Amino acid sequence: VVYSPTIAFSPGPDTLGKNVIYATTDSGTTPTKNGVDYTGTATLVEGETASAAFDLETIAVRGNSTATKVKKPYKLKFTDKQKPFGMKSDKTWVLLANYGDRTLVRSKVARDLGKQLDGLKWTPDSVFTELFINGKYLGSYQLVQSIKIDSNRVKVDKVTGQVMEFDPHWKDGDGTFGFKGF
Repeated sequence: VVYSPTIAFSPGPDTLGKNVIYATTDSGTTPTKNGVDYTGTATLVEGETASAAFDLETIAVRGNSTATKVKKPYKLKFTDKQKPFGMKSDKTWVLLANYGDRTLVRSKVARDLGKQLDGLKWTPDSVFTELFINGKYLGSYQLVQSIKIDSNRVKVDKVTGQVMEFDPHWKDGDGTFGFKGF
């Protein structure tokens, strides 16, 4: 059980998972809209072991269509690099809500299968976690490495390398699907 003299935690499930994130925004406001960044702290609990409170440079709602759902996905950017729950060190992490998946496991299974395939240079690592923000239990999430050019992520030249996403939700003015580039 994690105790805070300043925050009353709302009850979550009777039993929490092995990994729990307790995030607190400096303003006390829970992020609900895309494009608004908050600062704060996060404590990571793995089993019975709680970390010190880490400073968050940013906690914000992320995503496009998923940001409009009731259960929001988040981006965490720590002030200093962290190794949450034994994953590789980095500052930026994504909390997937998996709102459209009632099983909450399809994204994790796909990533785990991707790690086992030959020919894939990198597949994001992830773990399941429970999430509290400002003392309120928000549910089960998937903490995932963010996709970016980095020695621990997508290993391509930082000047000439590119990361592209085909997003079927984005449409050009003429109604065709695609992506924008240089």
